[in-house]
Amino acid sequence: GRGVGLRLLVRRLGLLVQQFVDSLLERQHLGRIARAENTSPDALAIDQSLLEADSRALDTLLNHAGTALPIYVNLALHHCDRVVREAQVALRRAEKEKQWAMGLAERVLRNQLRAEVTGILLTSELALRQPAIPAEVVAKIRLVQDMAEKMRSQLHVF
Repeated sequence: GRGVGLRLLVRRLGLLVQQFVDSLLERQHLGRIARAENTSPDALAIDQSLLEADSRALDTLLNHAGTALPIYVNLALHHCDRVVREAQVALRRAEKEKQWAMGLAERVLRNQLRAEVTGILLTSELALRQPAIPAEVVAKIRLVQDMAEKMRSQLHVF
């Protein structure tokens, strides 16, 4: 009777309080993330226990981390100085990878442009060999050739 109804009411009230607390914590968490986004950190140290405890919170955190490099550490085992060293090593490694990727992208772009510039120069040379080309067309083809030559010299494409 009355005791069962009271227990159900208490349980329901407990659930409502828990939902309210969870909602407040989520808003507080999202507010901290929004403030953190404005500062654009280079790295984000994440305790490994979060990996196992709450994957949804981790996904939210990573989605709002921007370009920050996630570094997973075990805060129960490692002191602050170890975490700092691991972050420094990870940031140096990320910087080297970024430089390598930029160098690769530059080489790929240079090779693509080399082919295009060569094609422009050859095509314009062949066009100039055609008989009876109007003078204004010759001038425009020469202008294209000059621009392609400038591109080649600026890009060091030989």
